[in-house]
Amino acid sequence: MTYKNSKLRLLFVVNQGSGSKDESLSEQIINYFSESEIGIEIFELPRKCNKEQIKKAIEKSNADRVIAVGGDGTLKLVAECLLNTDTPIGIIPAGSANGMAKELGIPLDLEEAMEIAAAGTPKKIHATLVNDELC
Repeated sequence: MTYKNSKLRLLFVVNQGSGSKDESLSEQIINYFSESEIGIEIFELPRKCNKEQIKKAIEKSNADRVIAVGGDGTLKLVAECLLNTDTPIGIIPAGSANGMAKELGIPLDLEEAMEIAAAGTPKKIHATLVNDELC
């Protein structure tokens, strides 16, 4: 799903297994950005998803930033797809633990996290591989 054309383009990679029961995470994102000039695209992770599907969605979107919406597992999967690229990753914590988001000081409140993902300044962090796994 693609919404609006603008200078800033965000791709949200959404794990729908998380979020409120009243409104899906994708709907909450769409509603939040509905009055914005920011262009958004939503890629909902299928149940059996692999990195190649996510990489294709990232390449197709030509997004300025890719936002992982879910827990630490979703973040790890999206981060692996962005290794060796210059595309910043954002985090919308919507999982059970959200350890990385907590460590980085990203609020657990959905709207506050979306504001940071869209308007925040990207910062570089180190990624480490152990036994070919991103840590």
